Amino acid sequence: MGSTAVPGLPSKPIIDLLVGVPSLEEARERCIEPIEALDYNYVPEYASWIPGELFFRKGSPGPWTHHVHLMEPSYPRWDASLVFRDYLRAYPEAARAYANIKRAIAASSNDDIEAYRTGKHMFVEETTAKARAWRADARDQ
Repeated sequence: MGSTAVPGLPSKPIIDLLVGVPSLEEARERCIEPIEALDYNYVPEYASWIPGELFFRKGSPGPWTHHVHLMEPSYPRWDASLVFRDYLRAYPEAARAYANIKRAIAASSNDDIEAYRTGKHMFVEETTAKARAWRADARDQ
C-alpha cells in the first residue's frame, strides 16, 4: 500500500502490507503473537500516531524490510491509503510531485519521522481528496 506499490516512486526499501481484520480488538488478542512468530515486531507506540491499527515491523533491529498494518476495512485510513495509491498509479504527474516533496522533506528532516510525516501531510490530504473525486467520477461513468 505504500510507496513501493507505486511504480517509479522513490521509497525506502520497505514493503508496506495492508491486512484487513474483522475486528481490531479481536486481532489485538489473537494476531500479535502469531505475527511475531513470523519475525515481525509489534510496535504498540505506533497507535499514538495512527490509532485504529496494529503495526508490525520485520527486519529488527534494522534495517526494516516490511511493515504490516492491520486494520478494519471500515477504518477511514484503509480507504484513504488505497485510493491515494491507486491515484498515484493512474497519474504519474501526481506521483512525480509526491516524489519531489518526499525528497525535499527527507533531506531536511534529518531522519525525524514525525517531521517527515508532518511535511507530507498537506500533499497527502489534498491528493487523497482529488483521488476520492476521481474514483467517484469513474464510478458514475
